Amino acid sequence: MRALCNKMWTLRIMFATGVVLLACSGFVVHAGQTEPVGIENVTASPQAQPNEPAKTSLAPTPIDPAPIDIPVAPQVPQYGTDPLLGLVPLNEFAPRPYAPDASGLRSVEECCRIGTTSQQPALSRFFHGNMIEMTKEAVLTEIRIELDFNFQADLTFVVYRLNQGATEFTPIFVQPTTQNGVGLGMYTVDLVVPLTLTPNMNAGVPVATLFLVGIGWDEAQSITFSRDTVNGAQSFCRGEALGYWGLGQVPPAPPLGTIPDLNVSIFSGAVLVMDLCFEIPPGACCTGASCSVVEEANCTGTFTAPGVACEDVSCPLPLGACCQPPDTCIFTNQFDCEGNFGGLFDPTETCDIPNPCAAPFGACCFFDGTCGDDMAEPDCTAMGGAYDGDFSVCAAANCPATGACCLLGAGCLQLESALDCTSFGGVSFQGLGTHCFDAVLFPLDPCADTVLGSCCRYDGTCDNNVEKFDCETPLLGQTPGIWTDGGDCNVQMCDVL
Repeated sequence: MRALCNKMWTLRIMFATGVVLLACSGFVVHAGQTEPVGIENVTASPQAQPNEPAKTSLAPTPIDPAPIDIPVAPQVPQYGTDPLLGLVPLNEFAPRPYAPDASGLRSVEECCRIGTTSQQPALSRFFHGNMIEMTKEAVLTEIRIELDFNFQADLTFVVYRLNQGATEFTPIFVQPTTQNGVGLGMYTVDLVVPLTLTPNMNAGVPVATLFLVGIGWDEAQSITFSRDTVNGAQSFCRGEALGYWGLGQVPPAPPLGTIPDLNVSIFSGAVLVMDLCFEIPPGACCTGASCSVVEEANCTGTFTAPGVACEDVSCPLPLGACCQPPDTCIFTNQFDCEGNFGGLFDPTETCDIPNPCAAPFGACCFFDGTCGDDMAEPDCTAMGGAYDGDFSVCAAANCPATGACCLLGAGCLQLESALDCTSFGGVSFQGLGTHCFDAVLFPLDPCADTVLGSCCRYDGTCDNNVEKFDCETPLLGQTPGIWTDGGDCNVQMCDVL
């Protein structure tokens, strides 16, 4: 056993009758209390090497703190200073949604990935990890962190918790291990005694609580690690990863003590790539009208979801329509819908015809007087039609033929007659079956190529460059004019009409 003397653990081993293991130094300060750190032998090796010989390490027993009442939940700003790169441009980061394992399988342990490798820096003597925020109690069983090295390294896994006054982080788990590097992989520590991450309480109600989960290594050992600098802050299966943290100073003497006055750099533009594994809690199980909280495997009725209490459900579970895009309907309960099918649940609907998950449909009237049944409104509009309403049918629809009505100066309306065109201020009705210009559907502009001529008005005056429609349509009660194709008022005589 190598003595860890470089400001780490002081261990005095005494052999008498039997083996007595005493921790002569090493206390963890938490919430104003001092507790001795227990010592035990554990096996720690890289996940990629299951047959690696066991390494003996000193593993303090995790401290499971009692909930703490705090006046308000601490506010965490979005920081723009990267502990590695310094001040960098930073947009507002919204947490990236957590994507559950595609297999959908559940076991006694669920491992939640945080981050995808996009950058691999190398550093010596640096404690770093992720700040996470949790509002529900969870039992941590394993920490995996992506590293890359090919030598024997002393790695220390840590979990810190924000203290009562929101002024410092206090260690609640510290475990040194010695691991043989095998290149890029997830280097793991199994928590022999699972660590319960309990949120703080405010008036008996759990509030968002901050934890720092990370790793450090011995001085002079340069280890490459993986960060996600593309997605930044993101959600994971038990909470939110708010960003990467780095302690840019030599950690305090063993047992690490506290990080005073939030003296860590938090960067929401990146996260350390890691897996956090948690026990899967029991959930409400409905058997008829009765409810019990059991593991899913022990539920003989209908299981809701892990962590759901009987107080939150009504047994038997109500059924309804579960909609999966684009138009699939499954008749089931809410937990099955959301947990297994990823759908949207509506307890007021069934999957009977008409399908409640299908887009609304109806009759579509076209400009030439024809009609199409069973069309969704967006499809009807895209084809230049007029949607007649949800669940309408052509047999009962009023689909008159229309034509293009050219407005004075610019513009066009689709109307049913020349009279309608005049009443809307139009100057030229192009006839039934014509359609206003549309760059995609109707690229020919009926209002662009009108024939011009001369017009003899009712009072004997003459106008050049007038459309026939404009000349022969009575405006404001006036007598219609006489239009001459290509005529010229300079050589044309007009009589009073």
